[in-house]
Amino acid sequence: KRLTYRLIASSARAGTTDAGYKGRRDESALPQLRWKDETTDLIVGVAYQEAHAPQPQYTFARRDGYIMPTPTVRLTNPNDGFDIREKRAFYQLEQKLTSDITFVSRLQSTDDTLKLHQYSSGGLRYNTGAARDNPNGTVSVNPAFQRTKQTQTAGDHYLRALFSTGDIDHKLVVGVNHSNFTYEQMQWQGNGTSRILTLYPTA
Repeated sequence: KRLTYRLIASSARAGTTDAGYKGRRDESALPQLRWKDETTDLIVGVAYQEAHAPQPQYTFARRDGYIMPTPTVRLTNPNDGFDIREKRAFYQLEQKLTSDITFVSRLQSTDDTLKLHQYSSGGLRYNTGAARDNPNGTVSVNPAFQRTKQTQTAGDHYLRALFSTGDIDHKLVVGVNHSNFTYEQMQWQGNGTSRILTLYPTA
């Protein structure tokens, strides 16, 4: 009865979107162990999540402000979109040293990565001298990739003491907290590998 555990897990998947992209996916797991007796309460756990969000469907506007119909042509690869990965490890400890003094310690470490891969467009193309309301029906798209990664380790550790002076009760807390954070970003744009797509043949 002193050692208990908990496991939470989920998985969700969707088929192909109306725009022809790979559907949403979300998978996660959160296992935990707990030891609790008269003097010790310790929880240790990890968490992991992977998710994919498809490229959202969008349309274009002419230079005169008119919004064009949503294209029926897929603008990028079927697997493109957002990919998320989150990892976390942690513990929480309360240790009674005496009946009036308790040591409390909490620590958490996280590692999060976000990837965006898609073809991006600069808008409708126009022939030389064309009117603002007369695009040629094509767009130029370029492959793009971006990754951001951030890690953080944070902790909170202190002693909590209870004592009295006469009729006055006191709670004294002495401790330290700390945090370390890193952030990395990488971005790539394939300007020399553009593709021309015809979206509005009659425009």
